[in-house]
Amino acid sequence: MHGVPATFVESIEVDERHEGKPVWQGAVKIFELNGHPSGAKRAYAWSYLTGVGTKRRFMAVLGLPPVDGPVMAVRASILADEQVKRN
Repeated sequence: MHGVPATFVESIEVDERHEGKPVWQGAVKIFELNGHPSGAKRAYAWSYLTGVGTKRRFMAVLGLPPVDGPVMAVRASILADEQVKRN
């Protein structure tokens, strides 16, 4: 998704909750990046069902501060989605 060579590293299960309630649960794939113009060395990717039939949404977040791992990638994505909804 980010236009540079990537190598799969591993998949990590993330269970993100807010006030004890699940916000997002699933596997986040970690990729090593080679030559991204931002300087990012990692990317975190996952998909989820949109609720419209069998359509999926695919997400990919670069490993740039403050994103330092799969949990922070999911949190950053959730926050970005919430900001879009508010505007």
